[in-house]
Amino acid sequence: FTLTAVRGAVVGFMAHANDTANNSVASAINTFTVADTLPTTPTDLSADNNKKVTETITTSVTTSTDADGDSVTMYFEFYNVDDASTVQAYSTTTTYVVQVTDAHDQIRVSTRAYDGFGYSGEDIVNVDVGNTLPVAQ
Repeated sequence: FTLTAVRGAVVGFMAHANDTANNSVASAINTFTVADTLPTTPTDLSADNNKKVTETITTSVTTSTDADGDSVTMYFEFYNVDDASTVQAYSTTTTYVVQVTDAHDQIRVSTRAYDGFGYSGEDIVNVDVGNTLPVAQ
């Protein structure tokens, strides 16, 4: 048989077995909770490359979808690979201003989708950071 249930529903079932001598046994009642379907992993994350100190890295991504019909919010993290440090923690902000401490480093931009119940997998892109040349005076 087919059972249709919504996310969060608790479903219980019991099995009965009979043999040809009319002996029967029943299982204990087993229950489970219908889980959330996570949003799809975002795709096509892109970010400006070859940025310099004080310039802004701007990202764009194809939005994720959710099989449960939940609304999806995209989150972005900016991580300095060379310094092994998060320079902007996961948030809905799609931009990051390159700092002096990021010069000559690589910034990893990660994005993931959240449907109010769980996170999708990540899409990642790297941005190379150069140095702003000094101005002659």
